[in-house]
Amino acid sequence: MERKANFYIYLSRNKIIFKLLKAAKGRYLPVYNSLYPSPIGQIHDQFMLRLSRWFVFLLIIGLLAGSKQAGAASPEPEYLTVRNGLPQGFVNSIIQDHSGFIWLATRDGLCRYDGIRFRIYTHDPQQTQSLSFSSIYEIREDRRGKLWIRTENNHIDYFDPVTELSNRISNTPAFKRAIGRDQLVGIMPDQAGNVWVATYTNGFFRLNANGTISHRQWAMQNDSTYHVIHSLLVDQNNQLWLATQYGLVRYNPGSKKLDSFLEAQGLPQNEVYRIHERKNGGLMLGFPGQFALFNPVNGQVRQVVSIPNEPGLPVFATDQKGVDYVNQNRFTDQHGLASLWPDRTAESPKLARYSALSLLVDRSNVLWIGLNGDGVIKYDLNKRPFQTWPYTSNFQTDWLSQQLGIAKDAIPVDIRQQSPSGIRYQFDRRKKLWISSRQTVPYLYDPLQRTFLSVQPKGIESRWLPDGEFRLTTLATGAQGELWGLLGPSNQAIVRHNPDLGTFTTFPLPLPPITLM
Repeated sequence: MERKANFYIYLSRNKIIFKLLKAAKGRYLPVYNSLYPSPIGQIHDQFMLRLSRWFVFLLIIGLLAGSKQAGAASPEPEYLTVRNGLPQGFVNSIIQDHSGFIWLATRDGLCRYDGIRFRIYTHDPQQTQSLSFSSIYEIREDRRGKLWIRTENNHIDYFDPVTELSNRISNTPAFKRAIGRDQLVGIMPDQAGNVWVATYTNGFFRLNANGTISHRQWAMQNDSTYHVIHSLLVDQNNQLWLATQYGLVRYNPGSKKLDSFLEAQGLPQNEVYRIHERKNGGLMLGFPGQFALFNPVNGQVRQVVSIPNEPGLPVFATDQKGVDYVNQNRFTDQHGLASLWPDRTAESPKLARYSALSLLVDRSNVLWIGLNGDGVIKYDLNKRPFQTWPYTSNFQTDWLSQQLGIAKDAIPVDIRQQSPSGIRYQFDRRKKLWISSRQTVPYLYDPLQRTFLSVQPKGIESRWLPDGEFRLTTLATGAQGELWGLLGPSNQAIVRHNPDLGTFTTFPLPLPPITLM
């Protein structure tokens, strides 16, 4: 199966969005409709990708030119709604599987998102291995890459993303006896391949990898509802944590010991609603309008944090570096809780109308917020503030002199005099700088001599050099670090440079089609 990933560049000043679709290494780049297999196809694809990157680069330069101040840009929202193929607007749970796919739980199906389109799985009465119900509350992935799904009508399905078939675990007699008539509130796989299941008032149990049930605790007796469970978590040490109406509870499967933590241990209130494990092993406990940082080692709360203007229950996520996110806020021990939008003007207007049901920071550092009514908001957290300076000369002269330390008088006059929009540069595999434009010969910078050398068109036939002019209007590097160029001014061929021989090989455009086998 071909996997694709989306790459976006947002230029907030003029609301320009440029989108590239980049396929996995060695695959084709369908955004360019390229049908050329390796090596010619890869050459063409890489060349076109580099050309597109240059377009984006020039857009950035154009937008930043003349800017006097450095500024911080808040992440801008991208929306995924029913208009993009999402079947329904309530997104109760979001995960990223080990293959990189994003899975979303909605009230009208289980959705897999590959960065381009949605694949939707629903209940089919004619198919016994379809989902038990189309309204999904929770998704979890186990160590084998299989999905555990909790549905609105109190079923648990075991879903194989490869075969796209579902096994209805909750239909077994043992499972039905374990939950009784109670409502499921949470599921969580552990590191041993088992799955822990919590019910609202009828306790919790472990569904073992062999299909049996064990560790059943708090089975309801005499209609008692003393142990009301809101959610559960299996931590890094394979211990079970329960958020209950009467405190935070820890269960050790080895000793079968239960420990409770209440207001005496620093909880702001006894009723705990949500639990999230941080990368450092600490816990974040969710309460209405606030959360607590809990230390599992000493069993004490070390800090309670209020969430301004957000009275509901918080949702949590942690990125690969250990930075925590609470609703639309970033949290670190050093800086505390801070909004992703310091001035609040860049905040999505949807967050004023809808609350967050689920949160995920994927492995490419994109924040996903599942809403209670209008789909998903995505924020690319990789964006960094631009730092800008006014030009003293022009782009290429300032960049070469200030960033690379090249003396201004060593820069060729015809390069200095060119418009910044016409300048092209590239570093080859030997880390040597090439620079060119439509109006100048290409130059190669010699860092030892600290001089630019004009490049001769050795190996290029004269028919490709009208009036004897040698121009490279675009530069790019290939997979092996070799330099490629678009031969101007007519752009009728691309050339590849051999650094050992100092020669070029010409490939006329368009490249000839090759039939795929």
